[in-house]
Amino acid sequence: MNRAIVVAAVLTFSAITAWAQDQACTEDYLNETYTKWYEPYSHRDDPKQKDAAYTIAKEYVSKCPNEFADNPYAKALKSYVKVYEQATATGKVGQDFTDAIKKLNYKDILRTGKAYLATDGENSTAYLWMGTAGLSDPSLVSEAAQYAPKAIQLVEAGKAFDPYKSKEEALAQMNYLIAKSKASATPADAIPYFVKALRYESDLKKNPAVYNELATAYGEGPVDKYAKDYKAAADAGKSVDSPEVKLIIANLNQAFDGQIDAFARAAAVSTNAADKQAIMKVLGEVYKDRFRTDATADQLNTMVAGAISKPIPDAPKQITELPAGSSTPGGTSATGTNGSSGNSSTTAGSSAPGSSKPVGSAPTSSTTTKPTTSGSTTPARPTATPRPRQPRNHRG
Repeated sequence: MNRAIVVAAVLTFSAITAWAQDQACTEDYLNETYTKWYEPYSHRDDPKQKDAAYTIAKEYVSKCPNEFADNPYAKALKSYVKVYEQATATGKVGQDFTDAIKKLNYKDILRTGKAYLATDGENSTAYLWMGTAGLSDPSLVSEAAQYAPKAIQLVEAGKAFDPYKSKEEALAQMNYLIAKSKASATPADAIPYFVKALRYESDLKKNPAVYNELATAYGEGPVDKYAKDYKAAADAGKSVDSPEVKLIIANLNQAFDGQIDAFARAAAVSTNAADKQAIMKVLGEVYKDRFRTDATADQLNTMVAGAISKPIPDAPKQITELPAGSSTPGGTSATGTNGSSGNSSTTAGSSAPGSSKPVGSAPTSSTTTKPTTSGSTTPARPTATPRPRQPRNHRG
């Protein structure tokens, strides 16, 4: 019985409260509140007046959330509450983001940046700082790279490029970040982004490590793929003269050309003698894999000297068809050498520099024909793999 009395009292109190609210939310109450609110609102440049206006408007909106929806006074009060609260939230989040940037706390830059973007999703500077976090902390590359495409889109559209010194620098760095994020899992997919990054006028063009990363992407991507395809063809007894093997070799040579170009550029911009010597050594090894002959010191030096003066080659596109009438791969239209530094593409049917063997054929030391028991000969086949060099851990 006591419980029933209590419940009845609660219900009665609720009804009275609802009735009182209904009585309060009159048009007169709205007009009085609006007049009271407008005075501090008109001086809202003063933080105290701005806060006072919010307190008045908030009280009305809390008490009368749904009344007079079409009344301009009610709309003004509700709009002010919404804008004030958004600004307050943005200000706090923005301050946290700014503090993380000032401290160069890259994990916090990503964490607070996500919250900030929820309040300002078109802020190019925020996206660029989040990308920079990935470039500064290797453990954040994958996460930070998610924000790079939007950063690129906004900067290309004319938005601010802070914290970088130029639009070109910002675009180069964001493309570089995407390339780094792809390099480990899908190196072939990273190549176009490395190339794009290195085409902008930025500090990256002077960094040998970036060219070395591009060369490594070639080695771990298309060079590795086509070297394995070549070995599989050899193991299956495919003829060197078969269209299938010719296409494999053409694609492999094209990948080698891109790798040679990247190593030549790395050597050209390297300012450390020991690093440059190490790069030159690997460059010579890749050149030998490509052309089946050792490059002379003059050839390598000439290649390196002219590397930077040439446009960086496009990322390779798979060759799916050889030119009509070509007897060996290696022609310009077939191999797509992309103008590799210091390399003159061999024409179809010609020999590699300093070698009597056709470009792309099995190494000189291997036997390419084998007699059969009937006295005939089997078709020539690639009996050895072209030993692709893949300096995975080398850094220029």
